[in-house]
Amino acid sequence: RGNAENQTRAGIAGAVYAVVTAMLNYPRSDVMQYRAILALDDLTRGNAENQTCAGHAGAVARVVAAMQRIPAIRRAACRALDAMTANNQVNQTCAGSGGAVEAVVAAMLLQSEEVQWVACEALMSMIRGNAENQTRAGIAGAVYAVVTAMLNYPRSDVMQYRAILALDDLTRGNAENQTCAGHAGAVARVVAAMQRIPAIRRAACRALDAMTANNEETRIRAGNEGAVEAVVTAMRAHQRSDEVWLSACQTLDDLTRGNAENQTCAGDAGAVEAVMAHLFACPRNRIFNTSSQADQARLSAIKLLAALTHTHAKNQTRAGNGGAVEAVVAAMRAYPGSEVVQVNASGALAAMTHEHAENQARAVHAGAEAAAAA
Repeated sequence: RGNAENQTRAGIAGAVYAVVTAMLNYPRSDVMQYRAILALDDLTRGNAENQTCAGHAGAVARVVAAMQRIPAIRRAACRALDAMTANNQVNQTCAGSGGAVEAVVAAMLLQSEEVQWVACEALMSMIRGNAENQTRAGIAGAVYAVVTAMLNYPRSDVMQYRAILALDDLTRGNAENQTCAGHAGAVARVVAAMQRIPAIRRAACRALDAMTANNEETRIRAGNEGAVEAVVTAMRAHQRSDEVWLSACQTLDDLTRGNAENQTCAGDAGAVEAVMAHLFACPRNRIFNTSSQADQARLSAIKLLAALTHTHAKNQTRAGNGGAVEAVVAAMRAYPGSEVVQVNASGALAAMTHEHAENQARAVHAGAEAAAAA
């Protein structure tokens, strides 16, 4: 434990196979099963070769069988499943076909706070990047189990954080799980958590984005439950954090694009002014770097202006009065060789100036046509 070289030596010596053999030889010994599960956790955590050995040896199936028979070892079993499946597609598949996803969800519904947040970690490792396991988890009731855990332990920062990460993985790109999240009250739980715990705002923004992207029903629900205002608060409070800003912008973009009510909520909450403050604080006249979070954050702010102002006269006026037209033109001039900046800046200008005479005049005065031609 804590010694990577010895962990590797143990794997080479056949420790993983030996442990699984012991589990097979003594299936009714609770002590043997428990000790073996602890050993599998230590052997495979962060060690890809030992994870592979565990998969070949049938370790996942042994752990699932043990946790189904012995409730007292479920926490240790969840930790071992987390260790064996993290970033390992083969073991994720074994876990899915072997009933591990359902076993972990059952543990969440029946056990204590500590078991529940460890189960969240195991669930994330099994479903991240695996659409089949993501669907299995939804069918097994994982979304409801996670939301129930948030309701049961509202003052536990660890529980809220782990649950929010799990909701992100459960709902991202999965329409059925998004709908489940909406019906289970997940949006309201995430909003409440991000209002109480500033440190988890980035994770909360990502979860809201995952739950609402391309899902109109959940987007409307999010608007009604204060998600828009909560995200704007995060933007205003974390102007200097590119990570938080980027996540918040992407989330607010999804919440407001094509949704007039959410556009209004965002405008009234100060979203346009927050975007302007960020744009004015960004350095200029640099080569746009697609791998730079700072540049991506600036680009996301420009894209968000388009979502906030598209066919929304009040937000168009806010943007114009705040200098948004001039700021976007300045960005076009600062990055003449960046197609992604030019395309998104042009889209923002189009949204801000559409049927808005004052902003059209501002664009002309700022030199928008010359900036686009360059």
